[in-house]
Amino acid sequence: MYVLPISENKALVECTTFSDNLLIWEAYIAQIVHYLKHKAGVKEFSIQETERGIIPMTNIPFPKQVGKRVIPIGRAAGLTKPSTGYTFLNIQKDSQEIVQSLEETGTPYMRSSRKNRYIFYDTLLLYLIQHEPTKIQEE
Repeated sequence: MYVLPISENKALVECTTFSDNLLIWEAYIAQIVHYLKHKAGVKEFSIQETERGIIPMTNIPFPKQVGKRVIPIGRAAGLTKPSTGYTFLNIQKDSQEIVQSLEETGTPYMRSSRKNRYIFYDTLLLYLIQHEPTKIQEE
């Protein structure tokens, strides 16, 4: 579960699970409601919008370029953090690097890569989730 504040009285609240099987939609909503009431201490709230999706949690390498004129961005560029599914800040940083590269070199291809230690950490956590899930502790 995580919360991204949007304003003083609005937030995006997301329920995430690592699973090969999806829960029924109502189960996700019930987890969010439980979290808000019992963990976050929110007495009154309303759910304005809902969405759902599946984020592939993988550490496979993604291409930085597809053809002569196509540069993948976002998840297609491998910017989703493999162990969490979080992508937003990586997209912001990558977009800035594309613009900076265009300004400095005239090409958009001078983008940084992830550090090896973070690749190792993500790979290790994904391994544990898949092969030794009892070693992953829930809060």
